[in-house]
Amino acid sequence: MKKIFFIAAVITALIVFNFLQERSTDFLARGTAKHTQGDYQGAVTDFTKAIELAHDSPEAYAGRARSKSSLGDAAGAIADYGRAIAGFADFRMAHNNPAYAEAYNSRGALKSMQKDDAAAVEDFTAALEINPAHVQAYANRAFAHTRLRNYAAAYEDYCAAIERSPDSALLYYNRGAVRVWLGDTDAACSDWERAVELGSVSARDARSRHCE
Repeated sequence: MKKIFFIAAVITALIVFNFLQERSTDFLARGTAKHTQGDYQGAVTDFTKAIELAHDSPEAYAGRARSKSSLGDAAGAIADYGRAIAGFADFRMAHNNPAYAEAYNSRGALKSMQKDDAAAVEDFTAALEINPAHVQAYANRAFAHTRLRNYAAAYEDYCAAIERSPDSALLYYNRGAVRVWLGDTDAACSDWERAVELGSVSARDARSRHCE
């Protein structure tokens, strides 16, 4: 008889668990839709409900982090990205997972906005270890390196980003600026020329000041 009760309890627990997971998924989808529509506060509310139903949902933490960031709550977003990162790692979801890489990249961008560029570089590096093709992580790390005056490292990252996104005027413009700081104005002018071809007004101004 005890065995029957035990089996019944296990089945009941599984049913409840599956129900909560399904409800959490519903709130996750609603939160994602509200964020897309620009209802960031509503999205935060739905992501929070998803987290309450499934405490170990890294996707819900990452979603809430995005919405908090859009609301200007950088500290809250950084904290939620941290929870998302821990969740992805705990569930062995880390290997080549775009969402896991994006959580690091987004947290790094927020840290860079707060002028914590050294910590930002660590997050961008982690993102690239997970997803070596993440163009924005290369560009973000290059920008952080530039502010840290690590110009050689910034140059390497801009080269990696341009290799993967060869039609970005901004990348050429920024690499040109780094090349000036590295003392190679001729190469900088070549980058700005390419940026101008791609439609950059800022590159046109830089070319006028340094190359003509």
